[in-house]
Amino acid sequence: MLNLHNLKCPVCSKSATFYNSRLYCNTCCFEYFHNVASASVAIIEHNDCILLLKRAKEPMVGKLHLPGGFISANESAEAALIREVNEELGLSVNSISYLFSEPNKYQYSGITYSIVDLFFKIFVDDIEKLTINNESSAYLWHNKYSVIKDDIAFISVANALNKLGYLK
Repeated sequence: MLNLHNLKCPVCSKSATFYNSRLYCNTCCFEYFHNVASASVAIIEHNDCILLLKRAKEPMVGKLHLPGGFISANESAEAALIREVNEELGLSVNSISYLFSEPNKYQYSGITYSIVDLFFKIFVDDIEKLTINNESSAYLWHNKYSVIKDDIAFISVANALNKLGYLK
């Protein structure tokens, strides 16, 4: 686990404090803001069902999630979503419509990252060509009110599925 006490300034090596996403050095006044990361998430519906993926990797291996991923530097949320859907599902995106955002926490390598997940409804070319990569072990189609909250990997996804009427 990352120790946020006894931190050293990367500029002058003196003691620095970390509070509310900000690293600050009282000696040289260096400031670093560890801001929220962002991710694009796809809502894909077909025949009144929503596509969910089963995670094959940590964090939350075995739990359900939605297609999507982190937005890279110099990449728009839409471009990230198109890239992620192609990488994860082998599908091309026809259109994208922004829905809403949800805050999230993502635990990785002993660090909890604050994330804002941007949810988009997307339409794809040919759902029958869907294949999954090694990030997921399976894909499932769920009807409205059929998803169990405890089966969901991340709170943002559970909140989104609740807003969209898919949670029991």
